[in-house]
Parts: sequence; C-alpha cells; structure tokens
Amino acid sequence: DKISQAYHDAGQYEKAMPIYQKLVEINRKNDGDLTVNGGLAKGNMGHLMLAERRYEEALKYFNEALEVFKKVNPNDENVGFVYMNLGDTYTRMENNAKTIENFKLALEVFTKTRGPNDQTVESIKKLVADLNGNQ
Repeated sequence: DKISQAYHDAGQYEKAMPIYQKLVEINRKNDGDLTVNGGLAKGNMGHLMLAERRYEEALKYFNEALEVFKKVNPNDENVGFVYMNLGDTYTRMENNAKTIENFKLALEVFTKTRGPNDQTVESIKKLVADLNGNQ
C-alpha cells in the first residue's frame, strides 16, 4: 500500500489505481467480504477519482467504502471520514443539499466517537452552519 500511496501523492494516479484494485482483489480473495483494508483501498480509489475531477466515479468508490465500513462497524470513525469525502465530492459538484446531508451524517458519527466538544466535531458544525447560511 505504501507504493500506491507514493504514486497517489506524486499525482501518478494511473499507476496508483491498479495497485488499489489489486489490494481489493487480494482482500476479497483472502477474507471473502471486504474488510477495513478493502474499504481503505476503495476510499483511496475515490480520492484518485476526486483528484481527477471524475466525481461520479469518486462517489461510486466512496459509497463502496462506506458500505464496507458500515458492515464492519457502523460507529467506526472511517464511516465519518467517508461521509466527509462524500460531502467534499458533492461540494465540488455544487450540490449543497447532498453536501450538508453527508456532513451531518459525519457529524453524528464523530460526535459518538469523539464527543461533542472535539475539534473535528466543532469544525463540521461550523461547515454545516456556513453551508446552511448559503442556501
């Protein structure tokens, strides 16, 4: 995964994607259903698509990652991070309603996992309030 991340960080997405795909394949072969590692690979694939402004594909991969993480543990922080990624994607697609919806879902997860006074929780609250003010 370090090699795929290095390609990802260097903007060499065409080299990173096949590695992430292979990681998903290996994870599925070894474990049947995807585990957290498979979910992380799917999320990284979503980030690649987001960086390339291929938003529909990013949504697809983020939703696949979300499905994996919710199945493993619906209250895990990875669920919150995926909701944030979905919200970011919808922001770039200029879909304010879907952005707010996903940020609120992330807020629920992070409030449960980190507590109501956590910095991340406070930041998401501010984002949602700002977005609500721009509608």
